[in-house]
Amino acid sequence: MAKGIWIKGEEEKDEIMRSVQRIQEHRRNAFALLGMAHFNYNQLIRGKQMATQYKDDQILGVVKRLLVPEVESSDIAILAHMLVARNRSMAAGLETVIGFELEDLMRKEDADKI
Repeated sequence: MAKGIWIKGEEEKDEIMRSVQRIQEHRRNAFALLGMAHFNYNQLIRGKQMATQYKDDQILGVVKRLLVPEVESSDIAILAHMLVARNRSMAAGLETVIGFELEDLMRKEDADKI
């Protein structure tokens, strides 16, 4: 006994063909949407990377300006604002290190006076 689908008439055959075509259309649409989602996700990631790179370049620009002898206080304020906004733990660590360096400098100056 053979298993299979027996088509009773032309109407049933047309209905099956329409169903197959709808399934194929849904598949094409699904693949198109998947491609669009993949593209949008990559654009989002690339945008975030570019924004991060831009912020990093801004911070490096401020740091380079701070290394010249005539430092403007606005540059220090900009750097502090960027560090706090971007990475609070790094800003706190930097605050601690600067505090230690200032204390060490004061101790050396006091030792030179004696």
